[in-house]
Amino acid sequence: MDDRIAELESRLAALEQRLDRLEGRTTDASAAEDFEVAPALGDGFLSRASTLVGRVLLIFGGAYLLRAITDFNVVPTAFGISLGAAYAVLWLYMAYRKGTEDDQYGSALFYGGASVLLALPLLVEACGRFALLSGLQGIFALAVFSGLTLAVAAGRNLKILGWMITAGSIIAAFAVLQISRAAVAASAFLIIFGVAALWIGYVRHWQGQRWLAAFGANAGVLTLTMLSVSEQWTVGPLSAFVMGASLLIAYLVSFALWSHVRGRAVGMFEPVQAILAIIVASVAAVVAARAGQIALAPVGGLGLILSACAYGLAFTPETREIRGRNFFFYSSLGLLLLVVGSALVLSPAIAAAV
Repeated sequence: MDDRIAELESRLAALEQRLDRLEGRTTDASAAEDFEVAPALGDGFLSRASTLVGRVLLIFGGAYLLRAITDFNVVPTAFGISLGAAYAVLWLYMAYRKGTEDDQYGSALFYGGASVLLALPLLVEACGRFALLSGLQGIFALAVFSGLTLAVAAGRNLKILGWMITAGSIIAAFAVLQISRAAVAASAFLIIFGVAALWIGYVRHWQGQRWLAAFGANAGVLTLTMLSVSEQWTVGPLSAFVMGASLLIAYLVSFALWSHVRGRAVGMFEPVQAILAIIVASVAAVVAARAGQIALAPVGGLGLILSACAYGLAFTPETREIRGRNFFFYSSLGLLLLVVGSALVLSPAIAAAV
């Protein structure tokens, strides 16, 4: 009996030794794995970036496949262009989906950028090479896609995507203008896009995009004004003046809503853009007057009305009492518009006396 008990004890001791050795090996193996994995975790950003780049290359590969089957007439051209547009919008939707997750910001940005780089050249080619869209239809399609992308960028706070769609929309608008001669539609789109970018900049505190969008709006109206005096274009100077007046009024109304309805102070952008918009509108008015399509007196009257509105905003009780940036901005703007408007309405001698 004692021998059997001793034998059992020896067997239990042997089992314990084996278990200890197995646990020791497992621990050592785990430590070795941790030691090997640790450097890989340090390279997580590079691995993620390479993965995203690979996905973008695959996205463009799919786009080139669609382009190939369209160029070789495997499918009708209109159907192939529609597939390409749907493909671009699909990746914009993926950017919207990925933007809901904080750790997927890079993925959302890559998908949105790929969508912009796919859609805008395709839209320009649809108006030019393939001649599937007229100028007005192309500008409308550009407005829809730009609006969707700008909404995704603002809703998911994708600032770089906002830069991309702003710059891309301006370039695409001028490209469609050159190809299809839809100058009035392109100018109207740039004004609307500029105001939209302004308000998104207000809400999201994006500073740079509104400057670029305002540059596009100003350049669009100036281009329309120059084309109106060219014999090779059928644009009327009156259309240029209407766009110039719309540019000025749209921005001034936006500034007033921001400063007095939202109760915010103006910055550097507001006075610079106000002066530029006045200059652009004045140039368009002079060109239209020389062409005999408008008289300068009504234009001066519009300037005086805007001057009275600016003085009214400057001398509202809260603005007058604080005497901050808003007061000096609106009072100076009212003085500038008063000088310009009176010079157009009155004779030179009377205007100088006033």
